This record gives sequence, C-alpha cells and structure tokens, in this order.
Amino acid sequence: MRAIIMHLANRPALGRSTFFACCVLLVCCYAILLAGALPSFPLGGSGDFLVTYSAARILRDGHASRLYDLEFLSEVQRNLLATYQSGLAHGPLPYLHPPLFAAIFIPFTFLTLRSAFYLWIVLSLITLIACVKLLHQRLKLETSLQFPALLLIVLAYYPTFETSRKGQSSFLLLWAVTLFYLGLKQRSNLMAGIALGAAVMKPQIAFFLAAVLLYKRSWRPLMAFGATASVLSIGSWLMVGTEGLISYVRITRDALAWNGSYHVSLSAMPNLRGAVAGLLLRFGIQQTACPIAAASALPVILASLAVIALTARAWRGPLEPGSARFDLCFAQAILASILLTPYLYWHDLSLLILAGVLLLGQLSLRGSTAFDCIILVTGHLCTIPVASLFFGTDISALIVVLVIAVATVRILRRISQEAMAPRRIVPASLLPAI
Repeated sequence: MRAIIMHLANRPALGRSTFFACCVLLVCCYAILLAGALPSFPLGGSGDFLVTYSAARILRDGHASRLYDLEFLSEVQRNLLATYQSGLAHGPLPYLHPPLFAAIFIPFTFLTLRSAFYLWIVLSLITLIACVKLLHQRLKLETSLQFPALLLIVLAYYPTFETSRKGQSSFLLLWAVTLFYLGLKQRSNLMAGIALGAAVMKPQIAFFLAAVLLYKRSWRPLMAFGATASVLSIGSWLMVGTEGLISYVRITRDALAWNGSYHVSLSAMPNLRGAVAGLLLRFGIQQTACPIAAASALPVILASLAVIALTARAWRGPLEPGSARFDLCFAQAILASILLTPYLYWHDLSLLILAGVLLLGQLSLRGSTAFDCIILVTGHLCTIPVASLFFGTDISALIVVLVIAVATVRILRRISQEAMAPRRIVPASLLPAI
C-alpha cells in the first residue's frame, strides 16, 4: 500500500487521473443507488423526509402545540403513508428540530408526500452546488483546484448521498455554517452572527461554535447570534406556545436515553458517543436506558474534555481571519462540534464538506504532493462506506477522525516550517533609487 501511495506521489498526473476516475465511479454508483431508492419512498416509513413533511403538515393544520406529541405525530405519519398502502415498520419518526424550522416546509405540504420528496432532493442538491461554488470563489481556488473537480469530490462524498437519499436538510446547516465562516473571514460581524443564529436548526453545533466566539471574546458576532436566536425562540414560542416549547425541551432530553427505539442506535452514530458505545458493544457491554448510568458515560466525558481542551489550545492567542491558521482552526472547530454533539447520523457529516474544502484549499495553495491529498480525500470518500462494511460504524468513525487529524497536523507543520524559514534580505545597494 505504501509503495502505491509513493508511486502516485512521484507521478502526480497519474495520481490525479486515478483519483478523479474513482470519484466518477463513486458518483455513478451513488446515482444508481439513489435512482433505485426513489421509487420505494415512503414505503415502510423509513425516509427521514417524512418527519419534516409531517411536522409541517401539523403546523399547517393548526395543531402546532402537538408538534412533539409522539402519539399524534405517529397518527399523522400513518395517515400520510396510508395513501401508499404502507405503514411505520419501526414506529414513528420523532421530530427533534426547533419548532420554527418546520415552517420552512409548509409550502411542500401542498404537494403529495412523494412529489414533495422529489422536489426537495432537487432543491437541496442545487443548494449544495451553490454553496460549493461560493466557497470556490471566496477562497480563490481557481488556480489550484477547478470548480468541476471540487464539485466532483463533494458529490463523491458518502454523506452527500445519504443526505439526498433520506431527504434530509443537512445542506441547509452547511449553508448557515458556511455563511458564518465567510462572515468572520470578511469581518462582517452581523452576517456571521445571523448565520450562526440560523444554524440553531442543529442547536448543539450552533452553541458549540458560539462558545468558540465567547472563548475568543468576539462580542459583536456573539451579540448578533444572541439576537437572532432570541428572535427565532420568540417566533417558536408564538407558534407552538409554552406547552409546545416545554414538550420540545422534554423530547430533546428524552432522546439522549433512546437506544434501540424510535430508529435510534447509539453504535450507529459517527460521534464520540457512537464510537464508545460501539467499542463497548464489541466487548459485550450493553448500554442501559439511562445515559448517566451507561457504561460509556465516563469514557465519553473524558474524550469530550480532551476535544474541548484541544479546541481551546488551537484557538489560543491572536488569530487573524485572513490567515491560513484561521481556516485550519475553523475546520478543527467543525470537527470538534461534530464529535461532541450527542445526537448525530451520517447525513449530519455533510457539514464536514466545509472543513474538507478548507483543508483542500490549504493543501493545494501550498503545492502539496499527491500524498497529502490522498490522505485527506481518502478519509472523506472511501473510509466511511468501506470501513463501515468491514469494521463497523464505530471503527470507521475513529478512522475518519484520525485521517482528518493527520491532514491537519501535516498542514500546521508546513505552516510552522514556512514561518521559521529564513527570509532573503535584499542589500540596500540593489534597491532602486527613489
């Protein structure tokens, strides 16, 4: 394996051709699988789009206060599936997003469930392409990495396929965090704060990034985030009422203890909880219902503290938004937020597209060898589906973290070497006369 990597590193043209051929093959495989999965939706009630659609239908029908009532939600989902002579094979799919997020999908409820699903797939892919195009332009990657090549890499990324297949809304979160990053990069505090406020569709991610702002004492974007989150909270309260908000807090708390019910499996989550639960399961240690009494509680807490400490160390000291180190630290913060969030599935890893683009940008701008790119992109493209088949979800999640960490360390080492390299001093006699 090492001989193959070194051979590709010594012949970059061959390495690029082989790599992009693999990307094309993966995209074709995903397209075939997606085309085969579309006609079967929503049979069995397994499509995640059913959750958002049914939540929007509840709001449209004027039952907002019962949005988090699992029995009522189950009844709504069964009625929707009855049109397709199907039922809920494994129980209802609970809605765990903030109340106001479901209002975005109310226009889709005027279409049939299947038609709305097809339309949402098209719109979400357009959203993804627009996001990648924006990143490509703002990061000025035209000379080092062409847009079609970058888009091909993103489309070959396994969570991109998972998000499309399930009709998930992860690309909206990607857009929000991307605008948050660009706002900080351009020193637009208002834009950064509003974008981070929009990211509360996944509260764990948004509040972790807000904690980074607090740690850096970036008060202006933090205040804009607080104002945006407050407006969204008031809007949610006006929509579902006090009882609805209490139900939302209760169901998010109860979801931490779900394992083997409501389509939740701890060992299938690509985060710290999932990795520890999967490893313990290999040793025959079954998780209990209570997360505090679970055998994985202490290892998860220790690992979480280690991730938080590494994040604090990475963001310590002055950090210019226009520097390469800022991009690397932001990519590390995204990875840390994903590891720490207690409730995560593979489609949520679409957020790593931003981290991957930032790392690829730094690699390409620094004239990195094919070896560096292979290390990074292998983790993004091949590790997740291949390692999951042979080793299981828990091991593959650890491999993904290791691969991205190796790429980040290599770039940081290169930046340090460049900073310590002696600079050429031009003698005054050679300077042009003024």
